[in-house]
Amino acid sequence: MFISAIEELPNQTDPSAIFNFLGLWSGSLLHIAAAANKDDILRLLLDHVSDHLIAAHNEWGDTPLHMAAKAGGSRAATMLICRARDLPNVEGNNRILRMKNKHGNTALHEAVFNGHLNMVRLLLREDLEPVYWKNVAEKSPLYLALDTNNSTIHEVLFSLLLEPSKIEGMPPVHGAVVRRDYGLVAKIVRWNKKLFAMTYSGGHNLFHLGAYIEWSPVFDILLPEIEYVA
Repeated sequence: MFISAIEELPNQTDPSAIFNFLGLWSGSLLHIAAAANKDDILRLLLDHVSDHLIAAHNEWGDTPLHMAAKAGGSRAATMLICRARDLPNVEGNNRILRMKNKHGNTALHEAVFNGHLNMVRLLLREDLEPVYWKNVAEKSPLYLALDTNNSTIHEVLFSLLLEPSKIEGMPPVHGAVVRRDYGLVAKIVRWNKKLFAMTYSGGHNLFHLGAYIEWSPVFDILLPEIEYVA
């Protein structure tokens, strides 16, 4: 119905000019459809829009995939990723998954920040690399997860076979300690002990941090795992 309505406009109106319009502050029609979870409209648009709009930025640097990630639209994200990978002359199949907005966020950052579990799982399956990347605020998706109350997202992220040396920005375990979240710190020990070896700001480890913030319960967790912390 949507495409038919466009095609039935007066003859002097070029439908392609409407499909490919990028003058809105919110971006293109792809951005709008992805943000509104209008999967049927998005699917039809993807058959008509120019290639350059698939990963185009809006005023905040968001691509249509960013908008889908914020809205939790897994079907929309899948369609956008597939369409982006079919583009000619594009370096790397994961380019759209690795693009950042003006906050330095990839689509994975946005999915984690907005607490969309299925979207997080989808994006991790498609490309694991952005899980390590920091945004402008020095936060990786792992660190952003600390601000969600979704324990399943915590488990999905911290149970990954991560390489701690690749994690950029603020160490996520340090963030859990600063929040004095005993339960989460204990769970991270169970899921991924290697994360406890991370240091930050002049080589300070978790013992330094626990002493600095005067939070003694953290030592009950750390002492049995001292080989990973020291």
